[in-house]
Amino acid sequence: MSGIQMALLGAGGDPTETQTVTVGTLAFKGFAAYGFGGGFGSISDGTFGFISEAPITAFSWDNTNFLNFVLEGNRANSGWTKVTISGLDFLRTAATYTYSATGSGSSSWQWSTTTNVFGTTIGATKVGVFTQ
Repeated sequence: MSGIQMALLGAGGDPTETQTVTVGTLAFKGFAAYGFGGGFGSISDGTFGFISEAPITAFSWDNTNFLNFVLEGNRANSGWTKVTISGLDFLRTAATYTYSATGSGSSSWQWSTTTNVFGTTIGATKVGVFTQ
């Protein structure tokens, strides 16, 4: 747990974890994604402390109007309650959770939203604050 997380916990708040995305884009045949994912953008620190430091493989919005959060491996649909990006809250329980056994496997949470919380400015930074 980071110092900030411990300070919040000690102050009576729920623990939080911050992931900072440097926005990149992936576009082809009318599809566009913004944020971080395979081959575009970057993320820091890139591991999800609320679920065993699982590597984050995608944190992006795409023009099919979905916000995507993907972890490597078969992970439980628990351990955190929401993520806040650009002032908007996305509840874990409101997401569609799926597990894919392809390759090393991946667990994903997907929210339907027309709002591109990462924006279209390549190289901009956006912060996702996860709450336990």
